[in-house]
Amino acid sequence: MGGDKRPNFIRRRGESLSYTAKGNTEIRLLAQAEGVEVMRQIVAQGAMFYLDSAEEWQGFEFIYLLSGRLSYLGSEPPVTLEPGDYIVRRLVPERSWFRAEENTELLYVSSRPAFEVMREEIEEFRKIAQQVEDDEYTHGHSRRLERLAVAVGERLGLPPDRLADLTHAALFHDVGKARVPKEILQKPDKLTPEEWEIMKMHTIWGREMLERRPSLARAALIVEQTHERFDGTGYPHGLSGEEIMLEARIIAVVDAYDAMTTDRPYRRALPRDQAIAELRAGAGTQFDPQVVDAFLSVLAEYERSKGGTWFDDDIARGQQRTAFLRIARSILRGGKVAVILRQVLEGITSYTPFRRAALALYDRPVSLAEVDQAQLVHLETVGLTPEEEARLRAHPLSPAQRKQALQEEFRMGRSFYIPHDRWPWQELPGAARAPTPPREGASWHPDDILLVPLWVEEERLVGLISLDDPVDGRVPTAEALEPVEMFASLAALAVVEAKRRADLERAVRELKELSLRDPLTGVYNRRFLKDTLTREMARASREGKPLGLIMLDLKNFHEVNKRFGHLRGDRVLREVAEVIVGSVRASDTVIRYGSDEFVVVVPGATLEQARLTAARIRRRIKEHDFGLPINLSAHTGAACWTPDQDTKIEDLLAEADRWLYGRRRRGQW
Repeated sequence: MGGDKRPNFIRRRGESLSYTAKGNTEIRLLAQAEGVEVMRQIVAQGAMFYLDSAEEWQGFEFIYLLSGRLSYLGSEPPVTLEPGDYIVRRLVPERSWFRAEENTELLYVSSRPAFEVMREEIEEFRKIAQQVEDDEYTHGHSRRLERLAVAVGERLGLPPDRLADLTHAALFHDVGKARVPKEILQKPDKLTPEEWEIMKMHTIWGREMLERRPSLARAALIVEQTHERFDGTGYPHGLSGEEIMLEARIIAVVDAYDAMTTDRPYRRALPRDQAIAELRAGAGTQFDPQVVDAFLSVLAEYERSKGGTWFDDDIARGQQRTAFLRIARSILRGGKVAVILRQVLEGITSYTPFRRAALALYDRPVSLAEVDQAQLVHLETVGLTPEEEARLRAHPLSPAQRKQALQEEFRMGRSFYIPHDRWPWQELPGAARAPTPPREGASWHPDDILLVPLWVEEERLVGLISLDDPVDGRVPTAEALEPVEMFASLAALAVVEAKRRADLERAVRELKELSLRDPLTGVYNRRFLKDTLTREMARASREGKPLGLIMLDLKNFHEVNKRFGHLRGDRVLREVAEVIVGSVRASDTVIRYGSDEFVVVVPGATLEQARLTAARIRRRIKEHDFGLPINLSAHTGAACWTPDQDTKIEDLLAEADRWLYGRRRRGQW
């Protein structure tokens, strides 16, 4: 814990109060007290809180640091509290601000509930801000903005109380958008002048919502000014220069940078360098030049310390969980595989450090030993330029190159990492190189390759995801790859589920087909006739064409069963069905109507055409050699329906049957 400027109310571990004997006196006093409240509190990294003066109060309260690290912001440099240190609440002389430098666990021991957390006051706004982000597809925007804005505020020397106001204003700067209609908020195209006037009201609405809480009154004023411009051309009041609160000028810069470097419904994210160039170009007009300089200094310092650009792991974890659930819901709802694979890649490039990804899907699951036998059936990419994507599609990883890459020497957890200086091949014509040169001191090289398999079962994969261009410039560890591998698992699950659904649908179709097929002859059965006629009559009505119908039965077929047995009779019926099918068009439908009776539905046929088709069937049956000393022949009847007729299906069948019966009586076969 830092040194000489430590205030009296902060005590080191093991240090006792002057009016208490050393040893366990404090514990004994607390154990004997009435109305003691003991509370354990987790304070997230970066969170700030304050303690008001308690000098007038005669009770006791101690705040112990169990784990993590806490900074007291009332001195310069800030005083650090470490595990075992504690705060004597009664000795706090004035409002004092603290910040958690890492996730911190506190223990409050008090004879009254006294800690000012403002949780109830701000919880409703936190929920509103989250809803706005969900509606605008800007997940994590407010949290990123808050962290960067506070860092810039510290660089510009804001005191703790103003840093706290900046924190709340940054977190809740967009709450007023909750009153903006969703069709405007989510519109992918340019807003109309009327829509733009509505959108501009969100800063005033945000101020009105926040100022209802006294503790957020100053943050409300900041929020109202976040869209003012340094040159006085902003909204809602046209303030300029120093008329705009410094906190609002800070949020304006950080908000613009985050908006430019993240995907929005109406455009893709800008590269980091282009976003920085836009900020510099706007310094003095849209932005305060002093704030732009401070922001770029903070950003550069962070990137130097992390070896890459700004990427918030804590925020990303929450976004990853949300993306996992969204993709899982798509899978359970039977979403299209191509759409889900796209969601997976967008999740990876949005919520993990990797900005470029390509997914290759194979025709079947294969083991690592068989990976060179799989065929590429689909390729999906995110983050590549059109030229890079075209090159990759023209030269995907070959089967042999896959096998060379997926070797144990390159394994990293469930993935495979191939450093640029250990390529197992001479060159990769389709390799999509990262657009930036190697960063100085960074461990990731633009020619490194990371392959994440789509495992569908133990050591069998159905595709590969290739990743590149991590924003933090680091080679990931096996642990850091777990979110990426979870995305890959969801992609694999989507493929497996799609195959399962396809197999199920095919089985259902086959079962339905079997239920509509005559098991003896293989043609459709009588159950299918009504559906067929209904469908074909509707189509004939739409197209204004006739519909022909033929009925057929066999002459003396009962003699076959009587003289040669039913097995031979069944064989004859199968051959008759084959002759009929071979005598009509593929668009015609053959149906076994009864024992030795068949119906043929002939779309587009007039009565005369139906009779000609019937004659052809009779002739071919008569000419067919059934291998029996009996000459089989057929009786046929024909009918025709046209869209101008008010005839039901049953009437059409009856007409064909009457025609058939009439030919029987007249002996016309």
